[in-house]
Amino acid sequence: MARFAQQTRLQAAEGKAVALVDKFVEAADMQRSNPACEVMLAGVSASEADVVYLFEIWSSEAEWEQARTSDEITAWSRGMPGLVAGPPQSIRLDAVAGKGI
Repeated sequence: MARFAQQTRLQAAEGKAVALVDKFVEAADMQRSNPACEVMLAGVSASEADVVYLFEIWSSEAEWEQARTSDEITAWSRGMPGLVAGPPQSIRLDAVAGKGI
């Protein structure tokens, strides 16, 4: 069964890439006990200044949507506008197989 996955590229506000990654670490900690969140990986680009990538794998898109719209994540997201310089660019995938999933 394919899982819902996405890779998201975010342009951080100037000098805010590490703070943005730290923000995603908070989100990953919030999902640590959620079995539907199988992978959440955040990192900075090695070749582009202030670019952050987030990679997620969820058991289903419905589970991702439920978490994304939860009160906890809605409150968490209020801190995002000062960290980003534009809208996210996401590529959605059906994760079928791989090490760890």
